[in-house]
Amino acid sequence: MLTRIEISGFKSFQDFAVDLRPFQVFIGPNAVGKTNLFDAIALLSHLAVDESLDEALRHARGETGELFTLFPDGTRTRAMNFAVEMLLDAPPAEASGKAPAIATTRLRYELGLESRIEGGRDRVYVVNEGLIPIKETEDRWVKEHIPTKVRKSRVLRERRPPFIATERGEDGKATIYRNQDAPGGGREATSVGSITRTSLSAANASRYPTIAAVREAMRHWRFLQPHPHLMRLPSPNDPGASLATDGSNLAAVIQRLSEDARQMKALLKDIRGFIPSISAVRTLPVLDRDEVIIEIETQEKTRFSSRVLSDGTLRLLALVAMKNDATHRGVLCFEEPENGVQPLRLRQMVDVLFGLSSDVSKESDAPLRQVIVNTHSPGLLAIAPADSVTFMHMKPAEKGRATRVVPVRAELIQDEDEKYLTWDQVNQYLDSSALNRKREELGI
Repeated sequence: MLTRIEISGFKSFQDFAVDLRPFQVFIGPNAVGKTNLFDAIALLSHLAVDESLDEALRHARGETGELFTLFPDGTRTRAMNFAVEMLLDAPPAEASGKAPAIATTRLRYELGLESRIEGGRDRVYVVNEGLIPIKETEDRWVKEHIPTKVRKSRVLRERRPPFIATERGEDGKATIYRNQDAPGGGREATSVGSITRTSLSAANASRYPTIAAVREAMRHWRFLQPHPHLMRLPSPNDPGASLATDGSNLAAVIQRLSEDARQMKALLKDIRGFIPSISAVRTLPVLDRDEVIIEIETQEKTRFSSRVLSDGTLRLLALVAMKNDATHRGVLCFEEPENGVQPLRLRQMVDVLFGLSSDVSKESDAPLRQVIVNTHSPGLLAIAPADSVTFMHMKPAEKGRATRVVPVRAELIQDEDEKYLTWDQVNQYLDSSALNRKREELGI
């Protein structure tokens, strides 16, 4: 679970920082950086697990040079820096009484990248990296979100040096060190210069179990962009399949859930909250192929395959499948949930998304889940939990304009210092931005 993210030098971000809740909604007009935030999370995930920076950057939206912040004078920054603070799943207690594989679940990961022009093309290198335990005295997020009586089950801490650290010698040259978990364990050193892979991605799990646990957590940071035409297709009959970021494998996931009557009952209840006429959801084998396809039955006994279902129905089905999938974990970034959904059904949509996130104020053995939503729909203001909404906009920065955020509160009185915005202010900003765009289109 992400609890804080800091970004500088990536797309529209300059010295950007925001704390995150288990269920978080970013609202704002178009072109203010909402999708860029998701891009940053997805990029960090790839940087943690891919074999090289080039491989990770190929997944990004845009060419490598376009990922670095562009300034009004036409120049681009050559430095990109990230920091994320996270809460890991607490390891289960071992029956043998041995200490868990990791003893720290609150960590801060820092990464600095540098772009250089070599051979006429952009090449990116790691110039700074760190993985640091967050001290209890400095952990404001835990104090605000996890009650004292629950913290022992959610938060484990170990006093120890950083698992990854960047240090400079007397000659000014930097070295990235990986420190083994075991007390007195060894360390590996890599001189900063032409590092093309993060230390996080290259660490051996048996020697660096905490680093491996962070990498595994970051592997489950996903930007869900469902494509209805892929969700309509049959899926391989794979009992281990999970929903892909583009929505494919949906039939295989429902097939797996159908093996647990309780999960399927919950899935049907959720989907009927949107479409009461549905009486059954099932999968059928595809003739002469080891594949399955989704079938929906109505109360009138009419049956439809996924090939003819609407885009909105498929999106809803994917979300309720994820909600009721006990294997689903990690961070889910979901853009504009209102798309394809009737306005009257928006509340149920938000309820499903909220149900996909973990309640960290309670003890639970279930894997941590987080949902981050972005939207420009004012309708979500009155539906989302009041403390979960943050307004995103562009503000003047040191050079040009950059993405900024401010909390939204259900207050009547405006704050003159803009430490928060009221619902009315957000509605005005959204309406005025739409009006300004229309004026530009009409030339008035």
